[in-house]
Amino acid sequence: MTSNVKTPITRIASLLLPLLVGFVSQAQAPQLINYQAVARHANTGAELANREVYLQVQVRAGGPSGNIVYQESHENIITDAFGLFSIHIGGGNMLAGNFSQISWGYNSHWLDISMDIGAGLLPFGAMQFVSVPYALHAGTVANVDDADADPSNELISNVVFNNEASTLTIEEAGVNFDVDLSALANTPDADADPTNELINTVNFNTGTSTLTIEEAGVNFDVDLSALANTPDADADPTNELIPIGGLSLSGTMLQIVEGAVTHQVDLQPIISAIILPNQTTTGWDVTTAPNRVFNNTARVGIGHTAPSGQLEVRGTGALGEAVFLATRTDATTIFGINSDGVRIPLSSSISIQGQVRYAPKILSGSGNYTVEPTDHILVWKVNYSGPRSIFLPLATDFPGRVIKVVKAVTGANSQISISSFSQINFGFGPLTMTANDVSSITFLSIGADGWITMDGWED
Repeated sequence: MTSNVKTPITRIASLLLPLLVGFVSQAQAPQLINYQAVARHANTGAELANREVYLQVQVRAGGPSGNIVYQESHENIITDAFGLFSIHIGGGNMLAGNFSQISWGYNSHWLDISMDIGAGLLPFGAMQFVSVPYALHAGTVANVDDADADPSNELISNVVFNNEASTLTIEEAGVNFDVDLSALANTPDADADPTNELINTVNFNTGTSTLTIEEAGVNFDVDLSALANTPDADADPTNELIPIGGLSLSGTMLQIVEGAVTHQVDLQPIISAIILPNQTTTGWDVTTAPNRVFNNTARVGIGHTAPSGQLEVRGTGALGEAVFLATRTDATTIFGINSDGVRIPLSSSISIQGQVRYAPKILSGSGNYTVEPTDHILVWKVNYSGPRSIFLPLATDFPGRVIKVVKAVTGANSQISISSFSQINFGFGPLTMTANDVSSITFLSIGADGWITMDGWED
């Protein structure tokens, strides 16, 4: 709302004179209260005629500064030629609480009005409802008798308070009712200590249907009797009870038996909607015929937060730790990957379909060469000046290692000498592939006994 009023705030304060607070009597109580008042200038007493005003209405419980149980606003209200305006309390823009849930008969209630005519919202104090709004109060007790003879099926079974959301959840006959208590949690106490507004305990008295909230040593009571007397519209007290064994799950179908009535819920959409952390569109797909779980786009890491492949399993690095195991139904290991290598039990065997191939390393240029851990086949194909040597690693470092050396050229200067840093059980010391030979030789490490030749010379 805008206004051209430039008078200081202390000069535009207005006086509200309530003319009528009443109720319309109907067969069913309307959730509205008629309110009329005259807006006057605070200093002159003159009516504020034909003015646009903004109103804020608060209903307080227990006193003029009591807890706010309901709050609403009214915009674009126009006073008449005498400063008179009318509103329906309960029909404005709801800001806090629920007008239909005010327990008029449990406590005294006060009406607190604030007005803004262009220079900010100004409070005008509170006035007590001197008579209980009997029609609204009657609406809260009209259904005391719920048409059955069993008082136990309206009992509240559970009360849970969510401290973070300041929400109270009341479970009655399997139905949850939520009550917003944020107005209590955020009530200021005019000091600089943020710890003495913390709620300490929440207790519910089933006999009086009263909720007591203790905050900083002060008790706040909330009347929940209106919820406790909610009717269930039938005379059967058993049809709100789920018996023991009334819940069962078959595949993705959840079955609930309540009062001899069976309800079924298919949970397949929930299972199919599993989303990986930090992802919004890529998830797991689940099929039931046959049973499969798959993800065809995301990378999966086990023991690793940033997998470099589609599936990466990382162990802790402890010696002998199993990183991956394939086992039989009796838990016997068929194949395992440990932190120190791949292990196959003596009772298992490896079947390789197709061909086993190694990538040869081509040696060229001049200079000696020391075999690397990844080498399998070495091919020396270029003539060079002077004989050269190939050094095998320690046989004890690579038991079972196979190395094949191929000399693919001939010539006066193409002689190759093969030796090792440890004892070589060649039978006659280092081997020499002569200048005029095109030949190959294969070596096998037998650990502490050195290297042996497997196939002799090949022309």
